[in-house]
Amino acid sequence: MHDLRTAIEEAYETKKVGKKKYEVYTRYKGKKGKGKSRKLILVDCPEEIFIITGAEGK
Repeated sequence: MHDLRTAIEEAYETKKVGKKKYEVYTRYKGKKGKGKSRKLILVDCPEEIFIITGAEGK
């Protein structure tokens, strides 16, 4: 996957789903040239940010 910072900046949707939890939806080009969607879950904790990545949908 391309640079994580770029993925967050270029996200097509960001949702706040909790007090300190965000869901970020981003797309990137796969090996076959098709765009793939990824869902990143960000949790903002004191002095740290936890990021969980995963596929969205199928």
